[in-house]
Amino acid sequence: MNEEQPQAPGLTWQERDILSFFMDVSVGPNQMIDVQRLWQEWGARGTNVDFSDAIMGLMAKGLLWADRDETACALTEIGYAWASK
Repeated sequence: MNEEQPQAPGLTWQERDILSFFMDVSVGPNQMIDVQRLWQEWGARGTNVDFSDAIMGLMAKGLLWADRDETACALTEIGYAWASK
């Protein structure tokens, strides 16, 4: 039987994709990743608006946070828990 992995409620495909990226590069909670690197790795999957909306959406949901100048971001504990499911 093929079980679907649970997804955080209300996430867009873009938000789920960014959470998956954090898992792909083995970044744990509160470990910062450069936003430019994230965009370069993710950019081919959508537009810059998709990317920006996904980052802002994850932050609004408390799954991601950014440093003061918004050049790096990290999963929160909750974001990491959802991403690792």
